[in-house]
Amino acid sequence: MKKRLFLQTEFDILTTQQAEYLLSKSRHGCYEHGEKIGRILAHQLRQRTANQTIPAINDEQGSKCTDSLKINSCFQNFYQVLYTSECPTTPSVLENFLRSLHVPSIDPNIADSLEKDFSALEIISAIRSMQSGKSPGPDGYPTEFFKKFSDQLAPLLMSVFEESLSLKTLPLTMRQAVISVILKKGKSPLECNSFRPISLLNMDAKILAKVLARRLEGVLPSIISPDQTGFIKNRYSFFNVRRLFNILYSPSPPGVPEVVLSLDAEKAFDRVEWGYLFSTLERFGFGNKFISWIRLLYTSPIAAVRTNNNLSPFFELKRGTRQGCPMSPLLFAVAMEP
Repeated sequence: MKKRLFLQTEFDILTTQQAEYLLSKSRHGCYEHGEKIGRILAHQLRQRTANQTIPAINDEQGSKCTDSLKINSCFQNFYQVLYTSECPTTPSVLENFLRSLHVPSIDPNIADSLEKDFSALEIISAIRSMQSGKSPGPDGYPTEFFKKFSDQLAPLLMSVFEESLSLKTLPLTMRQAVISVILKKGKSPLECNSFRPISLLNMDAKILAKVLARRLEGVLPSIISPDQTGFIKNRYSFFNVRRLFNILYSPSPPGVPEVVLSLDAEKAFDRVEWGYLFSTLERFGFGNKFISWIRLLYTSPIAAVRTNNNLSPFFELKRGTRQGCPMSPLLFAVAMEP
């Protein structure tokens, strides 16, 4: 019986991989068909517009709001509170806590390699690796524009990045983001916390984050435990699924109970405290310059919320990793590790 269940699990994993391939293939087909604006694409556009409409939302007192401007204000208030730090901890407290833990350190030679200056070729490679067809940031310039003119733009971007590091702040347009919200499956459409925030960043900011992410992703497998499979290069979620079934269907001592516990961290990305994140990077042995690049991404960022074609005033963020930023999932993995 156990063997049959184990084989069924293996089969489910294979069929999942096949489904992902077919989904990718179907998306490619829709892209090719999109130039003709066929019935499938037209239906998808209508459905997407309908899904983005938020007809009503509950405010902080639980009263239903149907006015589009009030709905937008509700979301702005929700995210302004969510992105406000709740536990400002002193560096000494964080240092004492992290020193008490057994945390691996990256190889000093690898740490030094992360510190090297950017090159135009590295920036061009990062631009060309980015996915096309994504929504642009507030300035309206899409990925395709930067790919088309990558050779001309790379030296200019490199100068902007280096000047920003010297000044310890990014230009205003690189600190701005517009938050679009997407309703989570199975959640109440009347609650602000039922929506997933996606930060639309300007491409120059995403390119900087992409360059840093490509450097960081090669290091993480050496310092992140095998238990963490999300967002780590060459690791997949079904690794842990397979491990779980191996444990469940392996012989266990008689009378020893087995328990499977599934936990979910609410608004996990949005609650990452920056002070803790920077201290964790230091504890792992990352160099001062690389950490300074990370700090640069999180120095005085601002955001506005877009709902029903209404844009809220911009407000300052005090914590969280932006969903939509190439660095966000990698930094979340680092924050979770200790």
